[in-house]
Amino acid sequence: FELASLPAVCDVAVKDVRRRHGLVSLANLERSMNDFTSLFRFKSWADAELLEALGAIDAASHPAEHKTAVRTVNHLHVVDQIFRGHLQGVPHGFEATNTPHTPALDELRQSVGAVDDWYVRYVDSLGEAHLAEEVRFTFTDGEAGRMTRQEILMHVLTHGGYGYAKEFHVERYLRESLVGRIAPVSPQMILCFIAEKVLGLPKSY
Repeated sequence: FELASLPAVCDVAVKDVRRRHGLVSLANLERSMNDFTSLFRFKSWADAELLEALGAIDAASHPAEHKTAVRTVNHLHVVDQIFRGHLQGVPHGFEATNTPHTPALDELRQSVGAVDDWYVRYVDSLGEAHLAEEVRFTFTDGEAGRMTRQEILMHVLTHGGYGYAKEFHVERYLRESLVGRIAPVSPQMILCFIAEKVLGLPKSY
């Protein structure tokens, strides 16, 4: 095993784990239905606040930035709808994680509110025993996936906060924290890699 291949190994391994098991399962998260009810009510409130703030932006003065912001929120909304379909076991109707057109802000606000309300009702009616049920589905890129209902709900909650987005380095932090579990390296090899590649120290092996 070559240390130089460590980042590539981590990328492949983390992607594989995501595809087969769902990202949040790695954290071994356990949530009660009371937790989910509170969290999805908070999500509904936060989404409404975000869209209200977005509406205060002068779109005429900042057209590119406004469009990017709307499309970002629309992407989050599309993913919410995709996983709603997975939870219901029905087609979600999307071929990608965003729509070709950019919706008007008022249209987006109404649709987001309706989907948020659905999730609140869903977790209110879902029995705690059903959280561990496995749901099999197909990603928009055609690959097969499987997650428990609990994992899907946690994914929906964390996705809007860029739970593992590259832009905010959280994905890198996740990879680094899991290196010892998903790659055949020892803690000493990891420290040597960090010393040489990150800190610029001479090789010690």
